Amino acid sequence: MKRSHIFLLCQAVLSFLAGWLVSGISLVGKLGIRFVYKEYALFRSWWKTGLVFLVVLLILWAFLWWARNKWSPSGSKLAITVILLAGIAGLVFTYYDFQHTLTHRLLKERFHLGFYLFWIGWLANGIYFLAGSKKETFITS
Repeated sequence: MKRSHIFLLCQAVLSFLAGWLVSGISLVGKLGIRFVYKEYALFRSWWKTGLVFLVVLLILWAFLWWARNKWSPSGSKLAITVILLAGIAGLVFTYYDFQHTLTHRLLKERFHLGFYLFWIGWLANGIYFLAGSKKETFITS
């Protein structure tokens, strides 16, 4: 199996694990989503949340693959760096939000861990393209 196929399979497993963790919302969180924050009902279903995470990570992977193959090496490294910095910022802001917003603190650690795993998957995309060569990251070769 090619390296990119294994990586994408790992991203799928990570996404659905994160979705399962996010769906483990506390009772207070479930009640809040049911009655107040109805727009977040997606987080009550593990497979829907995992699918959303997977789609986002696959779009990110496709963009980085495209940048790696269509842009100059310096341009693609800049794109990867921006993606990595955005992932680090997302992870830090998510942590900060979960620690300082009462309604998010009430959702408990399992919910938080699911989002942290999503950001780890985001960062893994950047590291994958930063570490690999053009030929290794091409999905059909």
